[in-house]
Amino acid sequence: MLSIISNSAFVVPLASLVPPIPPFDRLHPLVVHFPIALVLVAPVFVLLAVALNRYARPLLLAATLLVAMGAVSAAVAVESGEAAEHYAEAVPAAAPVLDQHASLAKKARNAVFGLTGLMAICTLVVWRSKEPMARKQLSYIAGGTLAAWAGTSLLLANAAHEGGRLVHEFGVRAWAEPAAVPVTGQPPSSAGAPTRDGAPKPPGLISTMQDIDYAFARLEAAAKNNWQPAEGARPLEADAAEIAAALTVLKDNARVKAKPEEFLVWLLEDAAHAATLRDKLKAKAPAEEIKQAFTLLATGCDRCHNKYRE
Repeated sequence: MLSIISNSAFVVPLASLVPPIPPFDRLHPLVVHFPIALVLVAPVFVLLAVALNRYARPLLLAATLLVAMGAVSAAVAVESGEAAEHYAEAVPAAAPVLDQHASLAKKARNAVFGLTGLMAICTLVVWRSKEPMARKQLSYIAGGTLAAWAGTSLLLANAAHEGGRLVHEFGVRAWAEPAAVPVTGQPPSSAGAPTRDGAPKPPGLISTMQDIDYAFARLEAAAKNNWQPAEGARPLEADAAEIAAALTVLKDNARVKAKPEEFLVWLLEDAAHAATLRDKLKAKAPAEEIKQAFTLLATGCDRCHNKYRE
């Protein structure tokens, strides 16, 4: 038996079953679901305590321990989320959602700690009663804790929703290797990627806007450097050309077609401004002319963002 256990052919497969321990800034996806699950299960034990008042003490204690574990895991989730913010910050379009997610997550964490304290007090009151507490009295206690639980769960749900948006709308991944992002700071675009049936995938509004944001950021940086591209970066006219092409392609996007006609008009105007900037950069026009073309593009983008950005 010992020879079988010590055999490397047996030991290696067992070792491979142990998952790798990620660094702290990649821990968020692994811990973020614990507070949600633990807090949502707790009221089952509170309701059972009312229904089975003879066992109210251990049931309420179980509920309190669940919420307490949820509070600890919520604290770890918030801290690991803050450590992973740089993954989301690499996607400029995700900034408003990231801020909302972080704010709601902290409020939810604080609420879970508050709920833990409330449930601990209620459990202590029931535990110290000499006789099993009457069902009516238990109902009052349960009602108070469940009301606090409902508010806490609402905060958790909204924080989770914003976190889900970061992943599914903006493609933020804490497991992405830094090397997967090119030195230009632009993540791989999903536009044109094949679908399961092999057909080209139409460019999405969010992913295309992300590509535009990255190209625009590089142009903005060059504007502060007298229109000199960063060392090793591609030519600036390529960035302007990418913006012009992306805005033009978006006219066929279903979400764009569903918007007011004004949105499409502004989209095509900005595409024309980007094309003008491309031509100025390619021709190495005077810096003042390039600046004017870039200002037209920036003004047009701001106008559209202020009214229609989701």
